[in-house]
Amino acid sequence: ADADKIARACFPPGFDPKPAPGGRLLTAGSAFAAVVGDVVIFSAGSPDRFKQFAAADRPDLAAALVAAGEVPLAVGVSPNDDTRKVIEQMMPQLPPAASAPTTVVTRGLRYAAVGMDFPPKPKLEAVMRCADPAAATALHDVVVSLLGVARQDRSFRQTFPTADRIVDTFTPKVDGDRLVRSLDPAGVDRLASFCAAGVTRARDNQRRLKSMSNLRQLGQGIITYRNEHQGAFPARLEQLVQIGR
Repeated sequence: ADADKIARACFPPGFDPKPAPGGRLLTAGSAFAAVVGDVVIFSAGSPDRFKQFAAADRPDLAAALVAAGEVPLAVGVSPNDDTRKVIEQMMPQLPPAASAPTTVVTRGLRYAAVGMDFPPKPKLEAVMRCADPAAATALHDVVVSLLGVARQDRSFRQTFPTADRIVDTFTPKVDGDRLVRSLDPAGVDRLASFCAAGVTRARDNQRRLKSMSNLRQLGQGIITYRNEHQGAFPARLEQLVQIGR
């Protein structure tokens, strides 16, 4: 219900948004607001109206959007009381690597926000606002522990030779009751370069696996052809293709 109210608040006064088929997309002229679960995605020009609505109805959510900054892409998350209770009931403990109860997140976190700007001056701002400095420290320990799992994961390190630098880049710092991580244009460029090698390696591995599969099928085709032609080898590859059909 909150998501639907927020979606309607994204439209300027006088607009009468109509639900598209399925009821999760509201449109009015060129403006739109889509509801995906508890997430609202709205078109450009809506953030100010959203802030006005959220400031009165969900102040932590409004604060999250402000913390993300004046950027083209801003994401804010502030779980309500019902969401916190459901998470605690479904998962009382965080993954073993964190060695902490779920309440470190559900009760310690007030909101999380991420703001991104794009080239030519890309930047990234991530903020987690906690209940108090002690909660921020506890949440920081959880984040570091979970990132440590990625740091030690063999497949991750094989795919990304710069795994340590990537993890360090995403590790936030404690600033009072907040966890913060900021990347200026140079920092974004460095992160992109760290990830580029891993993406290239993953793509090469995918091509290698496809080539191995093709060779395996080729070998099976040759065996099948020989069994059907008294041990003779095919004269052309096209004959193997016909077998595959």
